[in-house]
Amino acid sequence: MSCKNPNIHSMPEKVRKFFIPRPGYVFLYADFSQVQSRILAHIAGDENYINLFCNGEDIHSLMASQIFDIPIDLVIEEKRTAAKKIVHGITNSEGAARIASDLKISKTLAQGYINGFYKKFPNVEPCKEWNMAWLRKHNFVESIMGRRSYYDMANILSPDKSIRGSNERSAFISILQMNEADIIKKTILAVDADQELSDMGVKMLFSVHDSLLVEAREEYRDEAAMRLKKIMEGIVELSVPLQAKVEWGHNWGALEPVNGS
Repeated sequence: MSCKNPNIHSMPEKVRKFFIPRPGYVFLYADFSQVQSRILAHIAGDENYINLFCNGEDIHSLMASQIFDIPIDLVIEEKRTAAKKIVHGITNSEGAARIASDLKISKTLAQGYINGFYKKFPNVEPCKEWNMAWLRKHNFVESIMGRRSYYDMANILSPDKSIRGSNERSAFISILQMNEADIIKKTILAVDADQELSDMGVKMLFSVHDSLLVEAREEYRDEAAMRLKKIMEGIVELSVPLQAKVEWGHNWGALEPVNGS
């Protein structure tokens, strides 16, 4: 089962507790970490952005250090959370007004953070411009694995700046989302076909966005989690490492990290 509507991913914890595995089994819930940002770093080929994901430290703290130009050991939780929202906004082509609203700051300050991001990671903005130039010329955008998404060129080439800008932003977001979808679909096929997981009683139940929920026999919990993590992190080769987190539980609403994951 793969669901977007209704959005199972947003289901309240008190409802998730009613999802339980079969007797003798546990749930393993695995999701990719910052997959769209990693895809953006890869397609932009930005060395500074790539290095953030390659040094193994907390990505949000590192990003806060870069955006706010402060040493990483001085990054407080407030700055870390703000950096997370800023990066999410920029990745999803949100403007200063939306980011300002999310952070409850002025639009001018939000725009300054956006400008600071592009200054620290100079290949990101040209990457967006190059992809939009490609779209205007070829009528489609393409994922890393070659899947294409075609667009109404009347909107992409509209003389109305608002219409044109909205559709270009949507097109760039779709590049990241297509790649994310390709990665999770390839993961689903690999998990389903893996004999080691099958021998441990692993059965996939559903996927939502960049996460999977599977059942596994309880005695193989840790081994199955590590195998699942290995498959996910090796599913595609990018210029940045993919990272997956695996949690377990006797119901979907009460999960805790698996040792070593």
